[in-house]
This record gives sequence, C-alpha cells and structure tokens, in this order.
Amino acid sequence: MTDHLSSPDEKSSEETNLPAHSEKAVASVVLGLLGLFVVLAPAEWLGSIGTVLWLTSLPAMIVGLVLGCKALRTWKCGMAIVGMVLNILGLAIAILDFAIGFYLGYHGLL
Repeated sequence: MTDHLSSPDEKSSEETNLPAHSEKAVASVVLGLLGLFVVLAPAEWLGSIGTVLWLTSLPAMIVGLVLGCKALRTWKCGMAIVGMVLNILGLAIAILDFAIGFYLGYHGLL
C-alpha cells in the first residue's frame, strides 16, 4: 500500500488555474489612477467640465477603495494594495483641496 504524497513544490490543479490578480483589484487601480489624475490635473486641462469630473471622481475613488478592500480580503495581492493606496491618496488630496478652497473663499482670498 503506497500513499501518494505530493511534494510542497507541487500545486493542485485548482491553485495553478487561479489568475494572478482579481478583477476587483484591477478596477481599484484604474479608479484610483483616474481619480488621482482628475484631482491633480490643472483646471485648464479639464476645461468647463472639470467641476463635474472632480465631483464624480470622489464617489469613484470611494468605490475603488471598497473594491480594493474586497480584493485584499480574497486574494492578498499587491495590486489591491496599490489600488487602495491610490484611492486613499486621491481622497486625501481632494479633501485637502476642498478645505483649502473653502478657507480661502470664506476669507475672501480667492
């Protein structure tokens, strides 16, 4: 009676068929990059639609952050971490930009 013992280097067929990243992680990175671009882009680049893009990028970055968190729970991949970092950075810059603009407008310096 011989038992078939697999070596630690061998992977089951289920493990080898898994993709290297999840779609949620990719979506998180894409939303983070787009949101960061919109938040950091000068107003001249965006033109008259800049305010609409800026306002729609905030919910998009929140969705990207949620997708990154969900991808991190299931895959533990670096792409999910990158997406989360991009979305957090974009949201932080957007909030800081809003706060500075509000302060300057309130005090009549804008």
